[in-house]
Amino acid sequence: MEMTVSSGVTHANSSRQFANGKSRLAAFFDHPDGSLHEALLEISVVIRRRGFGIGRADLRHGREINAFLYVDNGYIGPINVVRVNINLFIHMKTSRYSFQGKWALVTGASSGIGKAFAHELARRGTNVVLSARSQHALEELAQKLETQFKVATAAIALDLAEPKAPERLLSAVEERHIPVRVLINNAGFGTYGKLHENDLEQNGRQILLNVSSLALLTQLFLPAMVAKRDGVIINVASTAGFQPTPYMAVYGATKAFVLSFSEALWAENQETGVHILALCPGPVETSFFKVLGSEEPASTGRMESPENTVATAFRALDEGRSYVVTGGVRNYLLTQSNRFTPRAMVTRISEKMLRPRMHTVAEAA
Repeated sequence: MEMTVSSGVTHANSSRQFANGKSRLAAFFDHPDGSLHEALLEISVVIRRRGFGIGRADLRHGREINAFLYVDNGYIGPINVVRVNINLFIHMKTSRYSFQGKWALVTGASSGIGKAFAHELARRGTNVVLSARSQHALEELAQKLETQFKVATAAIALDLAEPKAPERLLSAVEERHIPVRVLINNAGFGTYGKLHENDLEQNGRQILLNVSSLALLTQLFLPAMVAKRDGVIINVASTAGFQPTPYMAVYGATKAFVLSFSEALWAENQETGVHILALCPGPVETSFFKVLGSEEPASTGRMESPENTVATAFRALDEGRSYVVTGGVRNYLLTQSNRFTPRAMVTRISEKMLRPRMHTVAEAA
């Protein structure tokens, strides 16, 4: 939601001038909604010689906004503010969905991003169904969430890389009479190396888990959400889904499916009351690379924490976005490279970034 606030400005002043000709102006304001998130400031200042500046700033603690003003006439003397007109074009951080008291199903919940999702949902007052392969890990997490956040939980151990696993999970949820309104499709894994050297069975399981189970779980739980006009589905894709990923060919292709699938459903469900998001992390501090069998792909970007990844997902959900790339500007620019660069060139660059080092050494020898 966007709105303009001008009467909310209660005080403005200018500070000393910087050596490069810029001056900082601080605006202090109050607003009844404490969820203000980000503001675009359009500031015109009348000084001894007229200047005009537009600055972008983030709302920080204490409701203080700082913006740099560029004086366009080269004036370098002290700035005396005669009049300040400030328009705040404010993007309100509105919670489009209330999680309190609802039931969420999180797959791959025993560690990493799934565990972080379970923790954040419980913190928001959401009851959580935890699903993964390890019953012990799920029960341990369930007990912690119940104790810390006073929510209800259910632990369902299941291998979603097996045929008919999505249907068995739905049956287990229905047997407990749990109305799932939030679905976090997080379970997934990758393989690394040249395709003809990969294990055939592992690649089959990878496709079953990353693609088939995710799509079927979405289709199985979506109808009840649509019927109630109430629901959230977050599908965990990856930055790998935006371009070909040599040496991770199957994994990248599965995540491209998740991204396209989720964006299509986002468009389909604009009028149903169900919010759908594709979450696209870069390298995250999880056991993913251990399962992958190599740490080398992690060197292509800075690792972020699962908690930061999940926080980004909830912000994007609030904004009604169809997808979000986590991990900062670098990751976002990498995902958009196909828009400005020939695909063959992008693929060659990707191959060099992901190439196994042992192959490089062998070639050099």
